[in-house]
Amino acid sequence: QSTLKKFVTGDGNCQKDLILLDVYKRYHKSFTDDNLADAFCLAKVGEALMGGDAKLTKFQQEVINNLKIKYEV
Repeated sequence: QSTLKKFVTGDGNCQKDLILLDVYKRYHKSFTDDNLADAFCLAKVGEALMGGDAKLTKFQQEVINNLKIKYEV
């Protein structure tokens, strides 16, 4: 969970409701349910792992690099 929070907000220890705000700011998507926001963000992580075109922030790239190392992707 902290990895996903860091990918979205840059802070792995943020409050879960901040994910909703950051998803709106970053992706212009609005969710009323934090579980749906989490699912959307997991899809963005998967897209980044697969080499999607999205421009990643420095902290997002760190998360992706760590996942690739940990899971040998």
